[in-house]
Amino acid sequence: MSEKKWSSSFGFIMASVGAAVGLGNIWGFPYRLGMGGGFVFLLFYIILVLLAGYPLLLAELGLGRSASLPPVKAYASLGPGWGAVGAAGQLACFIILSYYSFFGGKVLQYLFSCAGINIASSLLWQFVFTVLSVSAVLAGVRRGVEAVCRVTVPGLIVMLAYIFASTASLPSSKDAMLFLFRPEPGSISLKNLSSALTQMLFSLSVGQGCMITFGAYMPKGVSLPRCAALIPLLDTLVALLAAAAIMPAVFASGVDPASGPELLFLAAEGMFAPFRASRALSAVFFASVFLAALSSAAAMLENLVCEVEARGRLKRRGAALVLALSCFAAGVPVCLSFAKGDGGVFELYERVSQYGLICCGSAASCFAVTRVWGKRASVRAIFGRDCAAGRVWLFLLKFVVPPLLACAVISIFLF
Repeated sequence: MSEKKWSSSFGFIMASVGAAVGLGNIWGFPYRLGMGGGFVFLLFYIILVLLAGYPLLLAELGLGRSASLPPVKAYASLGPGWGAVGAAGQLACFIILSYYSFFGGKVLQYLFSCAGINIASSLLWQFVFTVLSVSAVLAGVRRGVEAVCRVTVPGLIVMLAYIFASTASLPSSKDAMLFLFRPEPGSISLKNLSSALTQMLFSLSVGQGCMITFGAYMPKGVSLPRCAALIPLLDTLVALLAAAAIMPAVFASGVDPASGPELLFLAAEGMFAPFRASRALSAVFFASVFLAALSSAAAMLENLVCEVEARGRLKRRGAALVLALSCFAAGVPVCLSFAKGDGGVFELYERVSQYGLICCGSAASCFAVTRVWGKRASVRAIFGRDCAAGRVWLFLLKFVVPPLLACAVISIFLF
């Protein structure tokens, strides 16, 4: 994998942020925020990013760079049986990408409708989105995934900031801001905490193998803690911008903030109606959402391709095509389910991937890093030397992160 390296630290940061910033921020974060009651969910999210997200992110990037191997082989290098942890992450990535392509296609459908092209087939748009994702991966690590993310991430932030400035003039913006930033003690619950935790892991692409793959492409001399800190920072910034831009439209159109996974699309119809250039603003918004979705989808597919390619059974092109078609096929039941007005298949996929595979896999990852990889070896691999920051990082992985993950898994059986 020596020929597969990021061109620079900036390229690594943009690619990693591109993997993290996607529909999880613009589609997933607002609807879970709405279902979680606003401010309490947001507070949980930010605290969990600091206590669990950043430590897990560092662990995965460090393991990937140290082993210079894809996820399954990177974990297998720690000892017999540990490859199963990497396999769980890859399976989670596959399941997520299968339903991700449906929502990515739906965004593409809305984008083209702004130009007057109205094709109602969600399955067709899901296929088109899959083709675009695999095209980015086939271009290679630097010319494909990195090049896409270098453009999409800065462009997305600028677009969302512009849309936020536009929707801030809506009369409903005051209600939206109160919803986002006024504490509601009644929203404090284990269910809300678990929802914020799984959303954070999903948004940061932790537990899916992506960050191990990206760490394997990272040069040894780059400061991992410093570069990695920008990933959750920018990821959370985009999530907040998306929520602040979308929620005024949600309140203005009378849509219930707790509407669930289709919140973005329910609010979209009337989001820019009060503005003169409503069609142009709609196009800008959905273009930004599509770019974010494409960068994340390409990153997830790259992760899976790297794993298959490393096994030597398929070359890069064959692996990308087979995996893309497989993910599309696995996503067809999600599309058909929503067409019937029932998101049951999506909810099943989400529970299995996020609450099951990612949470359990991340807990096992904590044990692997702190007990199997070893305290000194892991700290030196990530921080370059034994230091106080390294000891705090190990403490969080050992005593704080596992109980939080256990709460999320337990919540599956309670709610």
